[in-house]
Amino acid sequence: MKFLKYLLFLLLIVASAALLFFATKDGSFEVSESHKIEAPPEVIFNFLNDYKNWVHFGSWKEDETLKMSFPENTSGVGASYTWKSEKSGNGAMETLSTEPYEKIVQKMVFNGSLQDEGYQVVWQFTPQENVTEVTWSMAGTWGLTEKIIFYFNNIDMENRLNEMFSKSLKSLEKAIESELSKYTINVEGLTIQPGWFYVSNTVLALQENKESALANLYERLDYFLKSNAIEATGPHFSFTETSPENDPSILVTVGIPVEDYLLLPETADIYSGYMEETAAVKVTLTGNHSFLAEAVSKAEEYISSYNLAKKQRATIFIYVVSSLNSEVPQEWITEIFIPVENNPGQDNEL
Repeated sequence: MKFLKYLLFLLLIVASAALLFFATKDGSFEVSESHKIEAPPEVIFNFLNDYKNWVHFGSWKEDETLKMSFPENTSGVGASYTWKSEKSGNGAMETLSTEPYEKIVQKMVFNGSLQDEGYQVVWQFTPQENVTEVTWSMAGTWGLTEKIIFYFNNIDMENRLNEMFSKSLKSLEKAIESELSKYTINVEGLTIQPGWFYVSNTVLALQENKESALANLYERLDYFLKSNAIEATGPHFSFTETSPENDPSILVTVGIPVEDYLLLPETADIYSGYMEETAAVKVTLTGNHSFLAEAVSKAEEYISSYNLAKKQRATIFIYVVSSLNSEVPQEWITEIFIPVENNPGQDNEL
C-alpha cells in the first residue's frame, strides 16, 4: 500500500512539473504573410469584409468536412461566422473594427465561442503602383492545452499558419480576379444620342497608350474648367479616330459637356464645339473598361441583325461612372453610342 502511495505521489510530482513546464513555456506567437494583387484596395477590402465571400478562397476549401455557417450580419463591424470540421475542429470569427480600404481587425477563436478571448487577426491593404499589397497577420498567446498538444504532436503551429496564410493569399488573388471579371452588357437598341455643347482636347497616341492619353486629356480639361469657373453639365466622354494610312497612331479626343459655346482664342489648345444630335445604337457596359471592345461588338451585332447603316462618325463613349467616382471597376458605367443612318420610329421601330 505504501508503495502505491509513493507511486501516486511521484506521478503527481511529475504531472505538476510537466504542468509547470508548459505553463511557464512562452506561448506567444505572431505570424504574417503578404501578397501583391492587381486590384484596387477598395475591391479587396469589400470582398474580405463580407464573410460570405470567404467560401471562395483559403486553404480550408480543401477540407471536405468543413461546414461554414453565417448569421444575418456577415459584413462590417460585428459581423461573424462559425465553422465545424471533423479534421481541424470548430471555430468562429468576428470583425472587431475596420478602417475602410486600409485595415480590417478580427478575432478568431478555435474550439470555442466568440465570448472567448481568441486571437487577433489583422488585414492591411497598402496601395502601390498598379497593385495592392495585402498583409494578413495573426497574433496571440497559446493556452496551456494548445501548448501541450503542439509539443507532444511535434506541431510547429506558427509554420503551419504561415503556410496556410501564404497559400490562402494566392487563392484570394484568383478570387479577386474572378470578382473583377464580373460585368454586364445591355444592348438598348435604337435611340437618339442627344446633342450638347462641349469643350475638348485631342492628342495623337499609340493604341497601347490610349488609357494614359484619356486620363491626361481629362485632367487638362478639368483643370481648364475649374480655373475658369466653368461648370460641367454632364460626365466626360471620348472618341477616337484613325490616323492617315500607314500611321499606327490614333487621334484620341476627350470632351466635357458645358452649358454653352465658349469663345476661345485661336491659339488655345482647348476646342469648343457642339455634338450634333443623331440616331444611334446604344449599349451600356457595367464593369471594367477591359470589356468595352466586347460591348462595341454586341452593338455592331445588333446593327447587322437589323440591317442598319453606320454613319461616318466616331463612336461616343460616355463615362457615367468611372474611376473618378468609384475605385471599384464593377461599378463603372459606360454608355456607348454608335451613330447610324436610320431614324428610330420609321423603318426600324422596335
